[in-house]
Amino acid sequence: MKFTKTSLLFSTAILLGSALTGLTGVAQAADQALLDKDGNPISGVSSGQENGAEVINGDATAGSAAGESTVGIGFRAGNLTLNQVPNFDFGGENDFMAQTDFTLFNEGAELNYTDDSGTAPRPRALIVTDARGADDSGATNGWKVSVNFKTLLTKGDTTLGEAGDATAAPILQLSSAVEPTPVTFDTANHDTIAVGTTVTDSGSPLYTAAAPVLQKTGVTDFLDVPSNTTDPTTVVTANATQGLRGWAVNYKAKDSVHLQVPIEQQYIGVFTAKLNWTLGNAPA
Repeated sequence: MKFTKTSLLFSTAILLGSALTGLTGVAQAADQALLDKDGNPISGVSSGQENGAEVINGDATAGSAAGESTVGIGFRAGNLTLNQVPNFDFGGENDFMAQTDFTLFNEGAELNYTDDSGTAPRPRALIVTDARGADDSGATNGWKVSVNFKTLLTKGDTTLGEAGDATAAPILQLSSAVEPTPVTFDTANHDTIAVGTTVTDSGSPLYTAAAPVLQKTGVTDFLDVPSNTTDPTTVVTANATQGLRGWAVNYKAKDSVHLQVPIEQQYIGVFTAKLNWTLGNAPA
């Protein structure tokens, strides 16, 4: 019996390592004729293809035939995003001149927030997503979040404390003992769709999703944010190997945030102030 020798045409190897520069683009050859709905070329990772397929012509009449094709994927760098910042409510019925240390009015919600009805309580969390990755040279940035009072706590023409006087203004205290939690955040629907665990890869330290670091004042477990100044106070930092992907600091517990208001600064009424949160693309 005469056997036909199988002829194989092998595809060109995908060179992802050299084709992706900073994970911001992908190389593509044979698919240049493919266009998207706007008439732009569709970028792929395969090269050496014929119309999206490999010509094999393997003859399995006398047994079997084999062929080799390719599969590839590339990723572009995303953004560094401040997804959400928390409100802090210390209640409207505190007894006048009865205390100086106030905790939050109620417990907050859990992080796994999804709300189709629009009525579910949103977690009292600071959420940052870093989808920038790092390039092949290892160049990457960390990030930091700072907060400051835009104004003093105010009701009409009355304020609590005096601007510029550190001894005569309420102080907001943020717990530095709250563990930053890895999350997946849906920016389109503003939902926390998954709460995960720390993902690490010892062989690729620049992609180690180590937790960012909460700041504190002195030896206490709280960070003091004075209301008498608009100068920013750094709340959380991430170096080049920290804070990648999504991270949340959820001030869920009532005692995770305090407000210190000395007796001499207390007046009858409800006082409010705005906090300004800033995400920077480099650590402190």
